[in-house]
Amino acid sequence: MGEIATLSELSTEKQSAWIDRLFDRMAAMYGARFADMWGGLDLSSVKSVRREELSDMSPDEISRGVAACRTRDWPPTLPEFVKLCRPAIDYERAFSEAVKQMQLRKSDCDQWSNPVVFWAAASIGSDLSNLPYSALKARWQNALDEAVEKVRSGQLPREVPRRFDALPSPGKTSVPKEEQMRRIAEVRKSIAEALGAKV
Repeated sequence: MGEIATLSELSTEKQSAWIDRLFDRMAAMYGARFADMWGGLDLSSVKSVRREELSDMSPDEISRGVAACRTRDWPPTLPEFVKLCRPAIDYERAFSEAVKQMQLRKSDCDQWSNPVVFWAAASIGSDLSNLPYSALKARWQNALDEAVEKVRSGQLPREVPRRFDALPSPGKTSVPKEEQMRRIAEVRKSIAEALGAKV
């Protein structure tokens, strides 16, 4: 099976298996502290709510949440875990990354922390390198928010596309005369065939 965008693409059984693994991981990390959170509650109901609330998340987002727990002394509640999976965006930091990585992209050396930063940068275009953050702040925030939603919904890819070299400017290339003549002959032949005439 290919990579899934969100848990909601899985069957209920497979989603439940993800939540079971998440609970097993948290129990191993936090021990009794994690078990004490559910004292007096029906664990199957707790897991069901987690499955529903996390179903729109990608495996990468859930992995990010689990990784963030490594430095926490106490297990997170559901709202805390959601914030760990999807931390608040630092718009200015993302803007700085975008400016730097778009410059590096020219030499095919760019490395993006998240594809949404690339897609937001691509939507801003050349203004990104020509205007300061203060001038682009509102536009950048809108572009980044839009990129986040489009990546989550599958309208944009979850990876940064390969860089393609730009085509040379008109008049900056040359084709040998023999190749020009061959191409012209092919075009003439195609036109003649389309019109039903002989070459």
